[in-house]
Amino acid sequence: MGRGDSAVHSFGVSPATLGGLQRTLQDLGEATEVPLLLAASGTKTAQLAGRYADGLIAGVGRAPTDLARLADSAHLVREAGRPPVELWATVRLAVATDDEDAAALRRTLVPRAISAAHFAFASTFESKSVPEQFKRVLSDRFGRYDYGSHGSSGATSNATMFADHPEIEDYLVDRFAIVGRIDQCQDDLAALAAHVDGVFLSLIFEDAVEQIHRLADVIRPLD
Repeated sequence: MGRGDSAVHSFGVSPATLGGLQRTLQDLGEATEVPLLLAASGTKTAQLAGRYADGLIAGVGRAPTDLARLADSAHLVREAGRPPVELWATVRLAVATDDEDAAALRRTLVPRAISAAHFAFASTFESKSVPEQFKRVLSDRFGRYDYGSHGSSGATSNATMFADHPEIEDYLVDRFAIVGRIDQCQDDLAALAAHVDGVFLSLIFEDAVEQIHRLADVIRPLD
């Protein structure tokens, strides 16, 4: 669960306050024994995961320093005697057949990476290791983010938000996605796995069945 981003904005509702989220986590913890993972991109929400959840879904992409920062925030407030907080990363994945296919898939992943970056950066850049030269443009453009186009494919206003800044598009795809041939995806996932307990993978939905078949070839050697 989480405070809410596009899921609540789509219904005209604001994200939950930290206080409201804390009360919900307390109620859920008392009512069920089902493991609970909390999504967070900042330290305050990560601390709630440390106090009340079983795991933390770190919405900061593949940046090892930011993954560690959120994990540390959760562990610092963990009650003595409880199992450690599980740390999960979440990335977009596109498995290519060759380098030409990989280049095309990178373009497909741009709007997904922008959506993920908006969740991670829209509230603050503090302690999120964003290059200084990108902050002004990111802040300005995210102020015009269109939730009606959230996660959509095609040439939406979100998808083309940084078309005049290809260096930012590349940065966001590299941080929030894994794309490449099978061997490249294996290497990137293995590198990410060294920093986390698990990884949530979001596949491109335009070619989901084929991507699932390729995913099997990616993860089989990693088992």
